[in-house]
Amino acid sequence: MTELVLTYIGTMLIALEFVRGAKVLSGFKSLQALVGMLFAWPFRPYLNAMGSQRKPFAMPVIKTSLAILLIIYAVIFLIIMLPVTIAFYLFYIIITPLEFMHFAVNKLYFISKKEYRPTYGFFTRITLSSSKKYKNITEKQVVNEIQKKEIPILPIIGVILITIAFVMFLV
Repeated sequence: MTELVLTYIGTMLIALEFVRGAKVLSGFKSLQALVGMLFAWPFRPYLNAMGSQRKPFAMPVIKTSLAILLIIYAVIFLIIMLPVTIAFYLFYIIITPLEFMHFAVNKLYFISKKEYRPTYGFFTRITLSSSKKYKNITEKQVVNEIQKKEIPILPIIGVILITIAFVMFLV
């Protein structure tokens, strides 16, 4: 049973790296704005009328049958959208600490790359000068590419958990 849990968590961490890499967190805000616009669509004429009036909080006149229809629409939409919104926030709560961990690990990685830049610059010069197939590549290009790289910490942890689960399954 433990193997299944470790495999599931490891797989989810690997999948979350794809979600994190696709910048889904910023997409949640856009999706919530879209949902808000869909919810406000039937109310749009009344909200526009309220916004265009000089008096704040002045309500335009709404017919009773239309008001009842709008209330029914709002209740149905809330019943549908409440679980979806809760799921979005739970996903956001799960992703945010993982995102923080990713940035913290990569910040330490970038600090160490600055410290060791002369070392990998030296090895880059040796490698580039030792082979003719690298003659069109400069040391600066290689160093810039090394500086851009990040450690994909979430998939690494996921692979470690899946490997542990595999070993536990075999033993």
